[in-house]
Amino acid sequence: MALSFASQKCDCCGGALKYDNARRIYTCLYCGNEIVRHETYDGQFSVKNVAQQALVSTANRRLVDAEEHLVECSKIDPRYVGTTIANLAYSVMALSMTDNDEKRRRLLAQVNDYHSLLKQNPLIPGSDEELFYQGLESSDVYGMLALVYDAIKDEEREQFVADCVDPANVRSASAAKDLVGYALLEGKYALVDELVQSPAELDCDYVFVELLQRYPDIENKSCNIELISTRITSKNDGRHALDQYLVSTGDCFKTKFEIARTCAASGIMPSTESCLASLLPQCEDSAQAQAVFEMACSSRVSDEDTAAYVAACSRTCSSQFGVTGLRVLKSSGKFAAISQGDVVAALSRDDLSVDEKLPLLAALYDFPHHERFEHGVLSAFLREPTAHPDRPAIVAALVDSIGEVNPIVVEDYLTHFSTDGPAKGQVVEALLRKNPNAAGLKRALSAYLTASPDTPEVTQSILDLMVAKGLVSDEVDVVSRLCSSGDAAMALATVRSMKSSGWRPPPRGLDTYLLACAKGTPYASQLAAELFVDESAISSEALSMYVLYCHEPSETRPAWIHSLVPRAQGTPGSIRCRVAHHGRTVDCSLLQGYLLVSPDSEHNARAIIRELDDGTGAVHGMIMVADASGTSTMKFKKYVGLHKATLSSASVDYCTANKLFGGLF
Repeated sequence: MALSFASQKCDCCGGALKYDNARRIYTCLYCGNEIVRHETYDGQFSVKNVAQQALVSTANRRLVDAEEHLVECSKIDPRYVGTTIANLAYSVMALSMTDNDEKRRRLLAQVNDYHSLLKQNPLIPGSDEELFYQGLESSDVYGMLALVYDAIKDEEREQFVADCVDPANVRSASAAKDLVGYALLEGKYALVDELVQSPAELDCDYVFVELLQRYPDIENKSCNIELISTRITSKNDGRHALDQYLVSTGDCFKTKFEIARTCAASGIMPSTESCLASLLPQCEDSAQAQAVFEMACSSRVSDEDTAAYVAACSRTCSSQFGVTGLRVLKSSGKFAAISQGDVVAALSRDDLSVDEKLPLLAALYDFPHHERFEHGVLSAFLREPTAHPDRPAIVAALVDSIGEVNPIVVEDYLTHFSTDGPAKGQVVEALLRKNPNAAGLKRALSAYLTASPDTPEVTQSILDLMVAKGLVSDEVDVVSRLCSSGDAAMALATVRSMKSSGWRPPPRGLDTYLLACAKGTPYASQLAAELFVDESAISSEALSMYVLYCHEPSETRPAWIHSLVPRAQGTPGSIRCRVAHHGRTVDCSLLQGYLLVSPDSEHNARAIIRELDDGTGAVHGMIMVADASGTSTMKFKKYVGLHKATLSSASVDYCTANKLFGGLF
């Protein structure tokens, strides 16, 4: 039926009226007079009823039934406003549900036609259209009509029917779903709150997703999620939606945290990944962090999830959070294989102090593991290329966790890594705390001194430490290292310190030193004397080097040569050497070479010549001379006769006494 009012203006003052839907009366805006609405029938009851039925069917998505009702409406009164509204609603909803292009074009034309027809008469109090809306009394239909008018951008009618919606009386699931979507789109969040708390048959899976993604970060968001999360049917879909929300939302941490905990309580567990990436970094205290870790452990955890969990605790969390997370994981009973890389990464962090790293280490080691794992961690940590002042303390802690340090680990660190610089000695000292294998350590020191990667100062500090620990033996070739340092004073002090600790230079130590001098190491008589022992043996090359090239003015030089000659391989007459003499290279015996290029004073030279003359007459032997014209062999007698003027007085006197001058060549 079409309804009209007996009075549309105030019957007292003629002022405008405002309708109170709840009381069903009009109130004058000027004098306050209240007018009860009086309805009269105009004979159109059946068409109104059929139009209402068409709208109910459309709201419930029963479009076939709606079509039948619309046909009946057109038969009764096609111009009736209810018929127009029902056709408009049907066309909009059918348009939203089809993907057929031809049908979409036809329906769109119908939407435009029906909307144009509807707008021919304004929506005013007392109009047939207003009375038709007032008579619907179905929140399902009102909600559907709000969507229709919103879709065609008719704001006046949209607002009117939206104000008529009573969320408590929404009955169908489709209407409830539409209303939630509409309310979120239009920012009518109070309506959303009422719908969530109403007994309406909500599609909770849909509403859950919509609330997460579209409801703003305001107080009621987590409350609404709490109500809906207990009613969703697919926990897996809910978990996916929750993860999407956590990683993409702009909501504050408090809201995200409350929603995650609410969902977890309803059995919708956030994934380990979203907990670690979206929640954990924003936790403000250990209680929040523990709650996040518990959620992460309560979900389905794969081996990859566990690895990521441990990595986060080790590599990115604060020490307090990391320890909390590891304890939660262990108490959860889930299997966790702690990787060597995670432990080393935790110990190598620059953002933690040693006092923060050690509790983290203890928590990591609290998981089941083999003792070899701890040895591997120590070895890997020593190989880390980044220096840090707390490394000695950490190495000490790692050493304390194992029974005995393998000497090979010590040797590997000594010979291959110089990262720690001046602190290397402290690291080595920590390594020696648990290493009773003295023989192995002596070999490690020997290898280190042969090929140290460190500066002379650091090498010396390591050597001093080994000396103090009594780890230097006769077999340890420290001489090569001392020679390569180039610092005679340091080398002398080191040797004396080692000897005071019981070390004896090896028999070949002096030979090593003299050969190093032949390659440029400065000669120091005091150091040579410290390296000399009764068992010393030197090579012919070492003896030749000292005799021919050590310019030592000391009066003890003849006596020193007297001590060296018996320990050399071969006699001075048989030892061959090569000297440079006035642009020529002369290949001769050691005695012959000394006569040609003696570096000593006259006094020392005469004494040394006597030491080098073994009485075999080898001074008369053949020599080989090479110059610009080629190489020739001749008697030494002929050569010195030709070059007498170049010889020292001591050499001339010796050659004269041995009849190397004059006579036939």
